[in-house]
Amino acid sequence: MHFIPYAFDPNCQDEFPFLLIFITNQEVINFYVVYYAAKLIIFLETKKNINKKSKLFHSFYCFFIMKRAVEPMEVDIKTLGYYIDRSLCVMIKRLNKELREENLKFQHSDFSVMKVLNEVDSINQSHLAKLLGKEKSGIGKTLKSLEKEGYIQRNALNGCTNTVKLTEKGKEVIPVINRIADKVTERAFSGFSAKKRADVMKSLTLIYKNSL
Repeated sequence: MHFIPYAFDPNCQDEFPFLLIFITNQEVINFYVVYYAAKLIIFLETKKNINKKSKLFHSFYCFFIMKRAVEPMEVDIKTLGYYIDRSLCVMIKRLNKELREENLKFQHSDFSVMKVLNEVDSINQSHLAKLLGKEKSGIGKTLKSLEKEGYIQRNALNGCTNTVKLTEKGKEVIPVINRIADKVTERAFSGFSAKKRADVMKSLTLIYKNSL
């Protein structure tokens, strides 16, 4: 994260003599918008007939204009993991937003477990972890949370192996989960033909298998 201070009037005695712009490595600010917005604020700050509230309003207005000028910067990183990770992060953010709007106390990790469990009657924890591409210890917290909320049930076999399955409460939320999954998927696949969608799924499956 970069912090770029713009000092508009060093002689200004008011409480808001400067504006602070926040940008990330993935963003670039339109220089001309910043320049002319800064000049406008200098003008407003030095006017004697403008009260503080009005000046503050205009400062925030200019801040809004400059933030609107921020656009993503495209970089050509020839690494497969970068593009997969970037797409995944954005989809997870979208998914979590949709889950919150449905008042479901789920995160992406909970969602993934529920989707897998919906496809099987029961499964042991080790196999579940492999299907999710994670370590067995890595899904323990998620399972504990889902079990506490009553969405899954774990049963011990031979004193050391846990089998996991959905409860009736868990099965009841599956239609909502599926609807959210379809919505997020449709957004991600916007502009793709049915064949291209199928090709992407096959390619990702092959990438997964090749990476094992």
